[in-house]
Parts: sequence; C-alpha cells; structure tokens
Amino acid sequence: MIKAMKSLKVLYPKMVYLTCLAHGLHRVAETIRTKYSNVNNLISNVKNIFAKAPLRRQKFAQAFPNIPLPPRPIITRWGTWIEAAIYFADHFEETRSIINSFDADDAESIRAAQDLLAMPSIKIDLAYLKRNYSCIVTALNSIQSQKMFVPDGIDLFLKVGVQLKMGNDSVICQKFDSVSNKNPGLRILQDISRMLAGNLIDSSTEGDDLIANLSPAELNAYANAPVTTCDVERSFSSYKHILSDKRRSFIFSNLTQHVILFCNNL
Repeated sequence: MIKAMKSLKVLYPKMVYLTCLAHGLHRVAETIRTKYSNVNNLISNVKNIFAKAPLRRQKFAQAFPNIPLPPRPIITRWGTWIEAAIYFADHFEETRSIINSFDADDAESIRAAQDLLAMPSIKIDLAYLKRNYSCIVTALNSIQSQKMFVPDGIDLFLKVGVQLKMGNDSVICQKFDSVSNKNPGLRILQDISRMLAGNLIDSSTEGDDLIANLSPAELNAYANAPVTTCDVERSFSSYKHILSDKRRSFIFSNLTQHVILFCNNL
C-alpha cells in the first residue's frame, strides 16, 4: 500500500496516506497477547471448557446469575482478547471456584485451566493487564466510530501511547513506537491537527512542503478525513452477501438497489 501511495502522489501531490489506526492498536494488542502466554492459555482453555457444554454453562449461570459467562474472544476481532483478560481480572475468584468444581478428568482443558488458576503469577498478570492496557479497548471502541475524524482520532491514539509508557514495559512501548513510525501520514496529520488547534509547528520536520502549500480551506478538509478503514472492511463483509450460490436470477436493477441499501446501512 505504501508503494502504491508513492505512485499516486505523482497524480495527487496533496494526498496523505494514513494507515488504519485501529489496525495499529490491534498490532500492539497482539504483542501483549504473545507476551502473556499464561493468560492466553487460561483464556483459551476456559473458552474450550464452556464451548458446546450447556450443562457447564448452566452450572455457571446458577452459581453466579449476575455475572455473564466467560467471553469467547476471537483473535481477529480487535480488542476482544484484552476484554477477556479484563473479565478474568474482575471475576477471578468466581471463575476459579466454578472451574475447580469441575472434574479434571472430564477434559484436558479443565485440568489445564485449574493448573493455571493455581499459579500465583496469574493474578499479578491479570491485574497488570487491566491496569495498563484497558485503554486499548476503550480507544478501539471509540476510534471505530463513523464520527471519529483526524483531530480526535490522532489525539486518542497518542494518548494510548502515553498510557502505555506508564506501564514501564519496554517491549510494548517499542511496538507502539514502531507502529507509529511506520505510519507515514501520522506525523503530517498530527501537525495539521495542531495547526487547526491554533498551535505553531516545527518547520524543520518532514512534510512541511505539503503543509506549507495548503490553503486554510484545505487544512479544514483534512480534519474530516477518517482515521480507520473500518467502514471499508465492513462493506466487504456486507457486499459478499450479495453474491451467493443460492441466487439464480439477479437482474442488474436489483443489484443496484442492494448495493444502495448496503451502502446506506454502513
């Protein structure tokens, strides 16, 4: 995509290429998941314990009617793994008591989860994850909004970086910095956001030739640019339902109406 952007810059010199900020935060979340392998194994095993097990789910609901069942995160869905870790941090004792009540001989996942819940470090890891990385879930939920544009989106993204530094984890901080530095348009749009807020920018930084040639109207136009590709990806999921093997007759006029309906529903 970056190579394609460089080619398009010849035709559109005022174009700024910004990679999806939600994707960037998800890459940081994936690094967190990889680092905390014990928590990852706990989430995976508990997910297997309650999957296709209505009696176990019923027992959990009867024991704790006011607590939802343990989440079943999907790795490709942004932030769901950290949400699961936060759930276990909030309901650790309840989850441990119900898991320990199951017979370890019934399934290997039960035995593995019981062993993980008995580890002293698992509490510390869950508490640390909730304390320092819940900001990623909040940012992902907000940044996917259709009303989130450049000034607010970039400000929210950079605030996550500040909060991650408070966790004093050099690996996670380096990952965030790497994601930021590899995003070619982030610094330029950050400067435009500062200008729209009435602040001066450092004239020695890269991209000033572009910013210097922008009119006030064009600067304000950049403020309305999206900071994620969520809408585009949702359109892929919606449009794929139009082409189905079950369709035998689909005239062009009906196809046009379906596309309009999906477009308006995004």
